[in-house]
Amino acid sequence: MSDALMTPGFGLLPTELDFNEFVAICSDPTGGVAVPHADEVVQGIPIYDGDRLRSANQNNASVLKQELATVFGAGAGVIAIRNAWNDAPTLEAMTNVLLQIVERER
Repeated sequence: MSDALMTPGFGLLPTELDFNEFVAICSDPTGGVAVPHADEVVQGIPIYDGDRLRSANQNNASVLKQELATVFGAGAGVIAIRNAWNDAPTLEAMTNVLLQIVERER
């Protein structure tokens, strides 16, 4: 292994590695991050319901924000939101504009 990887402050030292912990994290679909507000986890990605996210009250909102920040920072790094946008005509118009941009950039 590179000496740079073994210097303090960069990566982990061999004595800090725990293979069993590594296996447990890799075996957990969320990488060890708790996602109690997600409806399900698909291929390691937490799936949330847009209506429930929008209706979160003040107390739930701060807990939910903390959960999402943890998913982005230490978990999957991405989430999916079902029913994230309720305005289908606007969403369709935005999709068409995006497709036009993609086609023009090819």
